[in-house]
Amino acid sequence: MAIHQQREHTSVVSFFKIICRWHILDEKIKLPTEFTNKCGLKLPNPVILKVVDGNQKKVHWTKINGSIWFIGKEWKEFLENYSVSHGHLLLFKYCLVASCFGVQIFDSTTLEIDYPYHELNYDDYEDYYEDDDDEDVVDVVKLQYDQYQLKDKSESIADAIRSDRLERKDSNPSFEVVMKDSYINGGRCMAVPSNFAREYMKEGGYLLRVADGRTWKVMYKTWSGDGMPCKKYKLQKGWAKFSQGNKLEKDDVCVFELVNNNCNGSCSTIIPTFNVLIHRNHIGSSY
Repeated sequence: MAIHQQREHTSVVSFFKIICRWHILDEKIKLPTEFTNKCGLKLPNPVILKVVDGNQKKVHWTKINGSIWFIGKEWKEFLENYSVSHGHLLLFKYCLVASCFGVQIFDSTTLEIDYPYHELNYDDYEDYYEDDDDEDVVDVVKLQYDQYQLKDKSESIADAIRSDRLERKDSNPSFEVVMKDSYINGGRCMAVPSNFAREYMKEGGYLLRVADGRTWKVMYKTWSGDGMPCKKYKLQKGWAKFSQGNKLEKDDVCVFELVNNNCNGSCSTIIPTFNVLIHRNHIGSSY
């Protein structure tokens, strides 16, 4: 999410990542472009993540569209070991000399977590935690994290989604919608962004599937009334049941990811499906 500008003499490059739900679901996360440009050519594979509790974890990375990603089983195990979830923050300090990362983990309250292994031993990691710019790094992280937490609720969630959509260029097409009163509380339809609808959707039935596996069938239709300058694109029949079934509220943000739309009308038995991530109207309650 951000990278700290280091002076030329320093041997440590610091950055932090705010963890969102899809980082965990996708089992991958992109390192900042600035870090890749500065250190990518000399980055070993796998790299070693050294947490301040003394634990070390080897994690492989891969390049996707020129960007470095931690990806797969090892990264998933690292997150699981520390019960990292949506809203956590990871502070990475890459030591150019040792070619490894020091890692600190903060929960959604901005406090450093209680590490599950053994007593913290910061003295073992002087290279990471006694850099001249260390205090500045912590201040930058806390300031930006506080801004992330304290912005208007609906805007903070939507901004986080938009920011990390850049990390999902290789993934399935997706769009997000902030819930309005007209979409919930008895609303029987939801507008689909016109650019997405024209490129990826055809009139007919779609499945909406949430993280716990429940599904709802909805109908997608386009229409234009007399004198209207452009078409409207909407999820209609079945939308009200989806909204009620998931207790959607105003300013919740729904991310719709189209996961099987490759039949181009030739597969009559397969219904195009959206995986739907619901980001509630407060940080840390997404699923």
